[in-house]
Amino acid sequence: MKSLLICLFLLISFVGYSQLDSPKIKDIKRLLIVSGAANAAKAGVESMANSMKAQSDQNNLPEGFWDEFIKAINYDELAAMYIPIYDKHYSHQEIIDMIKFYESPTGKKMVEKTPLIVAESMEAGREWGGKLGEKVYEKMTKKN
Repeated sequence: MKSLLICLFLLISFVGYSQLDSPKIKDIKRLLIVSGAANAAKAGVESMANSMKAQSDQNNLPEGFWDEFIKAINYDELAAMYIPIYDKHYSHQEIIDMIKFYESPTGKKMVEKTPLIVAESMEAGREWGGKLGEKVYEKMTKKN
């Protein structure tokens, strides 16, 4: 029984290890780079940490916590969290097709422009929300 369990463990370990180096996994890693997803995740985590840092006087964290948090981020580990998600939702051929797209001139432009579009969209949304909030406030205060 003991040797059966050992064999089973070794088999599972080997299968798991071999999948880490499969062509699909290698292509997912490439996709994360060429699509800008890896850089977007990095920017998002750093933005969140810097935002929390600005509010750190409102919580009970030690001085310098967020600086140490940012230093402790392992971006390879962060990117590795995405691999099983992409693996689950896309076939290997779809991953290859996306890599081809992101390596094309249009795909490269998309990667370049997406952060600008997101920033401009967020600003437009803030302005829209502010105007809507003013309208609702005026409507509610006129009733009273």
